[in-house]
Amino acid sequence: MTGSQGNAVLEVSDLTVRYGAAVALRGIDLVIGEQEAVAVLGPNGAGKTTLLRTISGLLKPAAGQIELDSHSMVGRPAYRIARAGFVHAPEGRSMIAPLTVTENLQLGAGRRARSDVAAGIDEMIELFPSLRARMGTKAGLLSGGEQQMVAIARALMAQPKVLAIDEPSMGLAPVVVDAVLEALRKVIDSGTSLLLAEQNARLALAVADRAYVLVHGEVVKSGNSDEFGDELIESYLT
Repeated sequence: MTGSQGNAVLEVSDLTVRYGAAVALRGIDLVIGEQEAVAVLGPNGAGKTTLLRTISGLLKPAAGQIELDSHSMVGRPAYRIARAGFVHAPEGRSMIAPLTVTENLQLGAGRRARSDVAAGIDEMIELFPSLRARMGTKAGLLSGGEQQMVAIARALMAQPKVLAIDEPSMGLAPVVVDAVLEALRKVIDSGTSLLLAEQNARLALAVADRAYVLVHGEVVKSGNSDEFGDELIESYLT
């Protein structure tokens, strides 16, 4: 965990999102520095998924600004935001079930040079060694943990500046969660910033430099991860 807010790679300012008349996010401010891991915490319905979907261009904000490397992302289509460097691994993993693991990873390569795709896949196998024996298996036949690894690896194939992951621990056995977290630490060490939306606060704080707590679409607490003691976690997140 070596990030710094001094060099912001992603900056969200006064972001408001509505579903019809209902306000889903209200006045959100969030900053992610280079090689920094930031967690967005909160109970179900707090707005975590809405925040990630808005930054990635899947939802349109009612107000506010989203900047990646000081360039506005508001109004850009999702594929252009991904090409600019913000890549989103959504909740539910979104496997293309009939395709093999290798084919799913190839689809994530985006604008990567064809000659570099095989090397990228080798890097993903190093990151998730348990996938080595599953590369020819159809993604729909994988376990939940294996699918989560593929989802993260597929996002990383695009060589993002910021990797956003929604609820990576959901439905996974503790031993698989540990493997995923260890991989994410390596991703951060390699220079990629991380935005982690997670209901399991203790898990997220174990990998994040800083955290924001959302409740009913508003930031109610933010700070360094070591500022979040058990009492505060219990107060906001249970």
